[in-house]
Amino acid sequence: MNDRFINSLPIHARKRVLRLLHSEPVEVVLRKDRKTKWGDFRYYPEREAGLITLNQGLLPEAMLLTFLHEFAHFLTVLMFGNKVRPHGPEWKYTFQEVLSQFQKEEIWGNELAKSIRKYSKNPKATVNTIPELYSQLVDIKSKEGVNVKPNSVLKIVLSLMNVHLSSLIRGEPDSYVRI
Repeated sequence: MNDRFINSLPIHARKRVLRLLHSEPVEVVLRKDRKTKWGDFRYYPEREAGLITLNQGLLPEAMLLTFLHEFAHFLTVLMFGNKVRPHGPEWKYTFQEVLSQFQKEEIWGNELAKSIRKYSKNPKATVNTIPELYSQLVDIKSKEGVNVKPNSVLKIVLSLMNVHLSSLIRGEPDSYVRI
C-alpha cells in the first residue's frame, strides 16, 4: 500500500479509500506533477489489474476527487469492458456511485461538500470546466496559509479560462487541464 498516497488524502476519507483499494486489484502511484492532467488510469487485462497515477503535489481534496475519478474508470472497465467511452454514461454512472460514498461534509468541508454534491449530479471529465468547484479547490490552498506567488495566481486565472500560459504565449489553441 502506498502510505504517501493515503497520507495525502483528507483525514476523514482515508479509511474509505483503504477499503476501496483492498477490495480491488488497483495500484496507486504518485508522480511528478504534470501540467495537462492531475491523474490517469491504465488497465492491464493480462493481470486484470489497474494502475492509477496521481500528481504528487495535489491538495488533499483535489487528490481525493482525482483518485475517485480514476477509480471510477477502473470500475467501469471491470463492469462494462474497455470498449466504452472514457467519460460516457457508464463512467458517469459509476463515478456518481463512487462519489456518493464520499459525500460527508467532514471529508470536504461545508462549502466544498455542496459543490461536490452539485458536481456529482452530472460529472464532467475535467473540474476546470466547473469554475465554482475548481476555484474552491484553489481557495483551499490559500486558506491553508500557503503563499501563492503572483505567477501562480496568473496560472490559476488562466486555468479557469481553460488556457495554459505556455499555449497563450505560443499562440496555440486553448487547452484543458484534465483530471
